Amino acid sequence: MPQYCAVPMCTEKKRGHKFPRDEAVAKQWLVAIRRETYIPSKYARVCYKHFMPDDYAVHKEPTTDNPPPKLKPQAVPSQFTWNQKSDEKKEIKRKRALQHQINRESGKNGSNKNSCEEPYNFDDSSQELELVIDMDPQTRDIGVQCSLCKC
Repeated sequence: MPQYCAVPMCTEKKRGHKFPRDEAVAKQWLVAIRRETYIPSKYARVCYKHFMPDDYAVHKEPTTDNPPPKLKPQAVPSQFTWNQKSDEKKEIKRKRALQHQINRESGKNGSNKNSCEEPYNFDDSSQELELVIDMDPQTRDIGVQCSLCKC
């Protein structure tokens, strides 16, 4: 019978690690996978997808056969789909806030010589954004120049 990963929303059936025997580390695993009331059976597993590469011990002696990777004793799963989605949402919010700030600054005086002809599409995340913000101390006007559209 296939053994599914014990992490919610994971359907992996292969290469799972047993829950640790150390109760303190096992409790950390349960908190990390968001199943604090779950009682793992002796067959319960957490798959390799939820561990970082540095969570594994390096074999001291190179061998020709391919031994299964061994977790470090204090390794705790940390890679989950809910973490990735959360990071994506934060990035989208950051981009929207930045676009809102740029739009607000460019439309503040009605006609801004430096405003872009077309708003920049922030869906292309391959470019780094650099903003140069200047403030005139006498008038307290703020000027914003971005590196993406060179406005």
